[in-house]
Amino acid sequence: MPNDAKLGLVAGVAVVVLIAAIFFRKDAAQAQPLPPALPAPNVAAPEPPPLPRTPPSLPSDSVIPPLPPPVIPDS
Repeated sequence: MPNDAKLGLVAGVAVVVLIAAIFFRKDAAQAQPLPPALPAPNVAAPEPPPLPRTPPSLPSDSVIPPLPPPVIPDS
């Protein structure tokens, strides 16, 4: 990249930053201060539902039979 292009790039960026700073200062001077924040109301957290005392039982027909032992072929 030639030096002329580098100088033009730096000058262009400087001009954009300068214009942005001028407009930002003008907007900041005209801004209205925010009203004081209201405190949040004190609200208690809801209680979690009670846990069941005993786990639900499975029906007797849903018992899974044990797996048979693996068969190892003779080689």
